[in-house]
Amino acid sequence: MTTPPGGPSQKASAVKMRRTRQRRRAGLFGVVPWEVRRVEIGALVRRGLLAPEDQADRFAIAQAIGRLLDLTL
Repeated sequence: MTTPPGGPSQKASAVKMRRTRQRRRAGLFGVVPWEVRRVEIGALVRRGLLAPEDQADRFAIAQAIGRLLDLTL
């Protein structure tokens, strides 16, 4: 087996565990599946937490929900 340029190869499971540990150190609990209705997405847009053009972007919606939680908790 050859080592790719830039360092030794890493197993996917090791990379996943490293990321999990980094998230825990940052205070993140984990991933929570959440169903979001269109009316809720609209409310995020009206509150200025989500740009109208990002209404179909799952990552942007997740960030907007995070901002909402930061403001309310």
